[in-house]
Amino acid sequence: MDEDQCSQKGRFYVHAAIQNLLRLPSFVSISLLDGAGLMQDLLSGSFNDNAKLKLALMGVIGANDNAHARTHLLGLLAGATSFPAALRVGQALGSASNEAAILQKLGVFSAPAAPSSSSSAPPPAPTANTRIHGETDNTVFIETRHQVAIGANPYGASIRIRPDSSSTEVGTLQDKQSAYSIGETGDWVAIEHTFTGETRPETAFVSKFSVELVDGYA
Repeated sequence: MDEDQCSQKGRFYVHAAIQNLLRLPSFVSISLLDGAGLMQDLLSGSFNDNAKLKLALMGVIGANDNAHARTHLLGLLAGATSFPAALRVGQALGSASNEAAILQKLGVFSAPAAPSSSSSAPPPAPTANTRIHGETDNTVFIETRHQVAIGANPYGASIRIRPDSSSTEVGTLQDKQSAYSIGETGDWVAIEHTFTGETRPETAFVSKFSVELVDGYA
């Protein structure tokens, strides 16, 4: 295959990558794109940011470990140990992987080591990426996963300001009522909730045992 043919075939894969990235992972050849000199061009070019994010994620999923993809993702992290929630990395990944696995692949978030007799210290927590209503800084880490939370408690699920059963209750998610979920932290689901006196939704929390999570939009 000559250089022109390789480039043409690479561009065919580019089109498929942008349209179907992470839906048909076996169809996208990162090595072919990189061999044709397209990975660096695409990740630094004028493609929209979401397409570049998906391409970079594909570049480090599974056996892939593309240097240009790593550089792009580390740039998005900007020294943090978790991606900004606004990037919606969980949504971009779909079922292909998860945010924690990507962070571990990048070397910024290590999997917990087996307990040893010499140390019982817990692994460091990921950097907080979510701001609580009324606060100015991010204080909670959520693993982004965009779904719909449907109330599954006949008595209603308490909506709380923090992922803590002792925190202020700010509303109720009624049985069968839906809300847009942006991720999870421990036993809590982060949802969009419009607080009293506010016009735009912010993050609040419901117990994951009181809701059913489904793919889609509220």
